Amino acid sequence: MLNATLEQYIKGVSSVLEEIPEERKLMLLPVVNYLQGSLSKNHDAKLLFVCTHNSRRSLFAQVWAQVAAWKNGVKNFQAFSAGDSVTAVHPNTRDALIRAGVQTKTMSEGDNPLYKAVFDNEIPSPILFSKDIDYTELPKKNFGAVLVCVEDAETCPFIPNAEVRIPLPYNDPKKFDDTTEMKAAYDRCCLQIATEMFWVMKNVSEEM
Repeated sequence: MLNATLEQYIKGVSSVLEEIPEERKLMLLPVVNYLQGSLSKNHDAKLLFVCTHNSRRSLFAQVWAQVAAWKNGVKNFQAFSAGDSVTAVHPNTRDALIRAGVQTKTMSEGDNPLYKAVFDNEIPSPILFSKDIDYTELPKKNFGAVLVCVEDAETCPFIPNAEVRIPLPYNDPKKFDDTTEMKAAYDRCCLQIATEMFWVMKNVSEEM
């Protein structure tokens, strides 16, 4: 079973799916369509969430896409994340996930630590760390690229071998670092991405 904090967070997310603005739903539909097509054609589906540093938004998206798929019964799905350059999981990202109920286990330390996101025995536990798009264990074929920040959508639209490239920008909470609004900004970004990933997977599951 998921821990109580995460279950409550997911319950709250699930209750507001239809409050997503219509313009955002239109941006999410290509993700739904790609996943449905990939699952019907290949019997599996992969999404690579791309952002500049693979330290904030792309990691939120990787985690919540994996959880949302499992909660909605979307099987044979894998989520990945990468960036233009290697940095590290930002501490504020990890803190926001922990507040949402996602437990993390430190697997290694250093300049680019590895954290294992722990849910339960049924949901795959992704290892969270910063990586660039050339990282060897990322999918090389039969995957869709979702560009979650404006910078990549504008300046780096080409992800090698991606079947589709879908712009899905989120406001960067980085600009609130070291301010009194920092915690709220990260929680807001985490919640928006979680809500939209649950909307995507709910719609994928309804067409299965």
